[in-house]
Amino acid sequence: MSDECVELKNIKYQTMLLNGNNKIDSVKKNSDNLLDFLDKESKLNVKKPWNKLGKGNKIKKLQEFADKYCSEHKFSKSKRESLKEYLIKCLERKKLQRIKDISYDKNTGEIKNIPGLLFQKNKFTIKRSDKKNNTLKGLAPVRRKKIKVSEDNKLNII
Repeated sequence: MSDECVELKNIKYQTMLLNGNNKIDSVKKNSDNLLDFLDKESKLNVKKPWNKLGKGNKIKKLQEFADKYCSEHKFSKSKRESLKEYLIKCLERKKLQRIKDISYDKNTGEIKNIPGLLFQKNKFTIKRSDKKNNTLKGLAPVRRKKIKVSEDNKLNII
């Protein structure tokens, strides 16, 4: 093992001479460095907007929102569980992907509201508020060819 370390040191020294960089890499095997790295990573993940979050983080935040929403509206535990299942299903069906779909505060890291979330007839639904534009209206008008009828043809028709 010491032979490998000596060879590695020699390679590093030679690359330093070739490149002209005085790069000294010190490898620390502390759990403190690992914990610091994980803390920084978790803080960076909190500050991301909704569409940049990972699927696991989105599911966790949707479950927290479902708990908060059901406690505000005084729903039972069964309704709470059905809301959680419905939100996860909507996430898998890509209905909650865009920033418009969910009002999310990236500074606090929590969902404020889901516009269009309705509870009707013991069932949760998400009503789409964005209207789809008809693409035909945006196109140029169709030019119709006018058929020129000469006077000779008019006489023949009559």
